[in-house]
Amino acid sequence: MRLQSEKILPGVFYTIQIQMTQAKLASQASFTDLFGHLAIRALSWKEPYATLMLHGKIETRRWATTYRGLVLICASKTPYTYRQTESISGEKQLKRMYALFQFAISPLHCGYAIAIGELVDCRHMRPEDEDKCFVRHYSDLYCHVYANVRPIQPIEWKGSQGWRVLSEEQKARIHLL
Repeated sequence: MRLQSEKILPGVFYTIQIQMTQAKLASQASFTDLFGHLAIRALSWKEPYATLMLHGKIETRRWATTYRGLVLICASKTPYTYRQTESISGEKQLKRMYALFQFAISPLHCGYAIAIGELVDCRHMRPEDEDKCFVRHYSDLYCHVYANVRPIQPIEWKGSQGWRVLSEEQKARIHLL
């Protein structure tokens, strides 16, 4: 038995080494290297909502969209104040945010693209969406539902309102963490 396990272990170790090397290469590759020349749009969020996207937040907007695809998640230069955040989210959701961030909502990401995700759905907000959206229910809001939101190496970003289509040069700067 000892000889069999000695024969098996080098193969297992070799497989693990290959998987670790592939993962390391993937994390160092640019987004364009990994996913080809897919169309990517950028959209800005004010903090703390940009960072919440990395925690499974369903985004809420006052407008619907038919766009489905990759979105660069950018934190605008100016975060919401405490009072603005409380007004948008309500006391219950604000407490959840602070618990999630362990009382340390920081504007460190302001002015940077911080993540990339796939916009997969857009629908009216429902009362049961409050916890996933981190905002109180408003019947006139739309839920922009994202999947596979992944952090990226922060990129300095000058935001703007609405969608922005990324150039090939901008896409080449995206590196997954």
